[in-house]
Amino acid sequence: MFQCFGQRFPQESEMKRLALAACLAGFALIPHTLAAQVSIGGQGSWGDRRDWAVGGRLTWDLSPRGAPLAFIGAFDWFFPDVPWSTDTDYWEININAVYIQSVYSPEAVSYIGAGLNIAHIKAQGTIGGEPFSEEDTQYGANVLGGTRYKLGRFAPFFELRYIIEGGKQFVITVGVDLLLGMDY
Repeated sequence: MFQCFGQRFPQESEMKRLALAACLAGFALIPHTLAAQVSIGGQGSWGDRRDWAVGGRLTWDLSPRGAPLAFIGAFDWFFPDVPWSTDTDYWEININAVYIQSVYSPEAVSYIGAGLNIAHIKAQGTIGGEPFSEEDTQYGANVLGGTRYKLGRFAPFFELRYIIEGGKQFVITVGVDLLLGMDY
């Protein structure tokens, strides 16, 4: 555990283990009799405070079985442009629940939702000739909306996300999902 702003937080390795355990527990608690559409994908993002990012996502879409709901887990590795001589690593994990609505056909859907955000930054370098090293992880919430269009086994998407706490930025994301489930 480390302290930041007077609060105690788990170390990064502890957080990774907790996030993995939470994801696995979430999937294990879901009844296996409820078939769903699972997809994995790649994405590119732009954040108004952290510049460009690349990442991936996992989507569990319940709408093929009648529930207009999906769960989206996404990871973005940002490449922030910083004004001083520093090596900066910044990433975000977002775990979201979204409501799905068909737009024109079952292939074209729009979605809105909310979720949790974990933002981590690590910077080291020099300022004014003095070396420094800082690291911080923040937790928050986000709201999002997007559109996805199924083209056979592929589904391109466009998404807007506003991170209210944690990373505190507006993010535009585009990408393509590969549909893995039975209903494609």
